[in-house]
Amino acid sequence: MPDDAAPNGIAGGVADVANSFGVGGTALVGGLALIGAAIWKAPEIQDRTTQIAVLIGSLVAGALAVLVGWLLLRQATHGGGAFAGNPAGAQASEQIATGSTTENDVFIAAPMAGFGADEAGRKAAVELVRGVEVALRQLEHIRIVYTPLLARPESLQYETPATAFEAELAALRGAKRYVLILPESMPAGTSVLVTTGIAIARNIPTLILREGGRELPFLLEGAVQSRDVKVHCHPYTNLPGIQRLIQNNGLRLFGN
Repeated sequence: MPDDAAPNGIAGGVADVANSFGVGGTALVGGLALIGAAIWKAPEIQDRTTQIAVLIGSLVAGALAVLVGWLLLRQATHGGGAFAGNPAGAQASEQIATGSTTENDVFIAAPMAGFGADEAGRKAAVELVRGVEVALRQLEHIRIVYTPLLARPESLQYETPATAFEAELAALRGAKRYVLILPESMPAGTSVLVTTGIAIARNIPTLILREGGRELPFLLEGAVQSRDVKVHCHPYTNLPGIQRLIQNNGLRLFGN
């Protein structure tokens, strides 16, 4: 059989269910199937003791699978595990369709599409953002972190510009805080400052992390100096430095 051929039989069926419904959906469907099979097949067993054991065992196992599946689906629906197989961008797209927003505790922005063919730069940015995301999750009151760069780390995963803008706009509407990461070498074609402008306009508490001696764009420097908006800026030299900054200062970095 060719390497790219789809699996057949039970394995293929399970794979299809898993791809369509995720782990929670698969557990739920599997539990219901087990309960149904027990009720259907148990009467055919001649030995009464074996029949009862099979029926009770299957019903209990099926009920547990249904419970686990329901809990996993409920967790995914309410945003738990935002980056464990459920990219925030996909959640935002679904909510855009209903006109709602993507509620999140922190929106992390960093250069993304502007890297073009510079895959090394993109991977470095992904690792940096991932480290910042982990550090923020250690803080009290930070549960849901949204960042497009982790939701779609590969350029082949990018949406169209219109879809991406709508998804990020929905996430910004529901963001409680905003973090902008500005590496010293930033791609010229980056559009990350668009979301920064939206965050400032919406008066979202904003933290700018700039690498080394990098100068901020003129108006962004003005926003940091202004008392009319909630914008704070801190320099960094490396990821451990950012992590210490977050650990030592917590939400006070946002002026909270």
